[in-house]
Amino acid sequence: MFVNIKRNVGILKKSSFLKRIIIIIISFLIVNLTGFSQTEKDFRHIFQEAEYYFYSESDYENAIILYLILNDYDPGNANIEYKIGVCYLNLPGRKERAIQFLEKAAKSTTDYYSYSYREKNAPKDAVFYLGYAYHVNNQLSRAIETYKKFMKNLVVKEYYEMDFIKQQIKACEIAEKLQKEPRTYLEVKLDEQINAYQINFNPAISGNGSYMVYTAKIGDYYHIFYCQSVDEKWSNPVDITNQLETREEGISCSLSYDGKKLFLFKNDRGLANLYESKMMNGKWTKIKRLNKNINSKYRESSCSISPNGKTLYFSSNRKGGYGGLDIYKSELTPLGDWGPAINLGPDINTPLLEDSPFITVDNKTLYFSSQGHYNMGGFDLFYSAYMSNGKWSVPVNLGYPLNTTDDDRFLAPVGNGDSAYYAHFTTTGLPKQEIYLLTFDTNDSPSEITVKGTISLKYNIPDMDSTFFVHIIDTVNVDTLHIVQPAPDTGEYSVSVPPEDYKMVITGEGYEPMVKQLYISENFYLPDITIDPKLVSKEMSGGEYITIWNILFDFDDYSLNREAKIELERMVSIMKQYPALEFEIVGHTDVIGSTNYNLQLSRKRAQSVLIYLVNSGISKTRLKTKGVGEIVAIALNTLEDDTYNPEGRRLNRRVEFRILRSDPDLVFKEEVYISYHLKGDKKLKYTIIVMKVKEKLPDDFFTGYNMKVLKYIRAEKTEDGYLYTLGIFIQKTEAIRVVGKLYEVGFSEARIVDHHELSDLSVSETVTEKILFGNPEGIESIPFYTIQIYALLKPPNIDAFKDIDNIRVTYGKDKFYRYTVGEYIRYRAAKQTLPEIVKKGYQDAFIRLITDLK
Repeated sequence: MFVNIKRNVGILKKSSFLKRIIIIIISFLIVNLTGFSQTEKDFRHIFQEAEYYFYSESDYENAIILYLILNDYDPGNANIEYKIGVCYLNLPGRKERAIQFLEKAAKSTTDYYSYSYREKNAPKDAVFYLGYAYHVNNQLSRAIETYKKFMKNLVVKEYYEMDFIKQQIKACEIAEKLQKEPRTYLEVKLDEQINAYQINFNPAISGNGSYMVYTAKIGDYYHIFYCQSVDEKWSNPVDITNQLETREEGISCSLSYDGKKLFLFKNDRGLANLYESKMMNGKWTKIKRLNKNINSKYRESSCSISPNGKTLYFSSNRKGGYGGLDIYKSELTPLGDWGPAINLGPDINTPLLEDSPFITVDNKTLYFSSQGHYNMGGFDLFYSAYMSNGKWSVPVNLGYPLNTTDDDRFLAPVGNGDSAYYAHFTTTGLPKQEIYLLTFDTNDSPSEITVKGTISLKYNIPDMDSTFFVHIIDTVNVDTLHIVQPAPDTGEYSVSVPPEDYKMVITGEGYEPMVKQLYISENFYLPDITIDPKLVSKEMSGGEYITIWNILFDFDDYSLNREAKIELERMVSIMKQYPALEFEIVGHTDVIGSTNYNLQLSRKRAQSVLIYLVNSGISKTRLKTKGVGEIVAIALNTLEDDTYNPEGRRLNRRVEFRILRSDPDLVFKEEVYISYHLKGDKKLKYTIIVMKVKEKLPDDFFTGYNMKVLKYIRAEKTEDGYLYTLGIFIQKTEAIRVVGKLYEVGFSEARIVDHHELSDLSVSETVTEKILFGNPEGIESIPFYTIQIYALLKPPNIDAFKDIDNIRVTYGKDKFYRYTVGEYIRYRAAKQTLPEIVKKGYQDAFIRLITDLK
């Protein structure tokens, strides 16, 4: 029976993981048939392997198979139900299944979560993921309710999550609005010859409309297909994977205008790179990696080329961007290669992720996907026009139902964008991703569009006085059409304009003017467009002040409320990242009371802030306090009739931070927290460099420090000495907290780097890698891996392994002899060796934990 099963598996799918699952299931059958009970050790081994796929590889498709097995053996285990729910949230077409598991998990959460197989409760973020599950499945009222419940239970130190939750709630509200104003378009599914497989995606069309490539996932592998338009119909697709020599790992990105050049994306041992192939003599050439101006040590995931072939637009999460993935462009040099990458700037890129850029054939409109801007959930599809002054217009959401509350990431426009190709999953039956052609209906566009939004004052207290205005300028005739004043109490504004190109200028006394380019096409279908500008004070732009939001006080009071503590945690984070920063804390009051009394009260408010920062680990030597009483008001204390203005007085009871000494590396970058399991493939991880020395330190050097996490320190060899590093963090915020503690015990040079930066510094591969999940004592021992060649009931002929050295045989409790080679501390190292074993004829070889052999 065992041999037959293995033969059938080999025919159905060449998947080492599937073979591993078959072996697990057979082991369970043997255990049950012989009357033995499932042991805790077996549960632990399966759990550890599932955790590896879940955390280290983000391989949710393989992880969920193991978690479902564990769920069968321990039903009601909230920790397993939580992991199953998160896996489903990362499996397109199956996300609705997450709800039933997360609803159960969210009923049994703990603040003291352990990353151990013995943990029966779910972490408290199970409530967040339940809200997200409702969100992506369009149960918006439930999502908002659950998000608010989660946010209410966060502590002030988790301020970064609060920002993300607020953004998710706003996305739900945007979704509700856009769904009430659906966009009309005609959608036609392509023939079955195109949608022949269960997963068909990333259709890319040549600018002349004559050629198409797309990707189909067949088993575990990606195949790229190519077809031509003949009599307005697509020909039978041709599998060009072997011509390209992608090893069935490449994914289509785009075609050139004439369809003779293909761009694709491929993972290279953990690095994501962009490649090209050319059509020559009727065949595609072997793929060639684009140069180092395009491909970096970071992730490059998508690209498209301009109609004239001289500009390449691509996405990358390299350092120096505005968020995670940003969109860049590169110009073709006179030598025929791609020049330096240029970021498209904050009009396109946000602190979140942008991807899948496509430029139209008129070279004027950029289509792309983004988690930011005016977004209804996950990635939404947007367009932006390139204006005559060299600026990009405000990105416009393509609307519902093209955009959903889930990820909508890839759309290939045809012509000038009146039609497009894209892929989405069926909503009924077996999940299947199929490719469609959609054509937008342009007949019901409104004659006037309302431009509206809310102005906020970044790094300061929101209050619009009479100096704030919104100017709408016709860029064609260079004429100011409208000047409107925002509502003083809310900052809201509204103005109606016909479709045209506009420049929008927002001004206010004491603030830097903001300019937005606005392109409203004649095909714009919504009755309004929302733009919410954030103005930066001139003091802040000059690097002198930071005024944190909401550090406000009650009348005649200097105690800190919850909102104030949340904002102070932001300051703690900034100061821990940049130890050279020094601040003066400036306290203020309203006008009630005597001048002397208000002066003393303002000093007490500044002192309250100082005490909180010092208790949070910030050295008192980096802080000074000052009270100025009532003399610097930012809002009106009294109204025109000389009566007191309660709201204005409240806003004046505040604290500001003035920079005394800065850090040369300091860039005030707005980083947005994104839950780790929503970041997508190959996320950045972070490590702390504790110190760098020329000679290796004694083994007991760190034992004298009163800091438990230092027992996980490790040495990394460099060209000129040793780096001592700590942890692999899946969230940068966790690394910031540990850095703060390191500063306190004397490691003033500690700094955070991502794993790409660390690899540049180190010359040897670390063999003690551990993942630090916020609680150092929750770290499990590191698993060792091996490559299994055979599992047999009887020993083979002695000459069976003559072409492989160092074969090890293990006789298991299930009476199988297992033949393995190698011992690897990293799964990645075993994965690199596996193809060499397979080439020698051992097609069934696969990677497994050494601890599972016995």
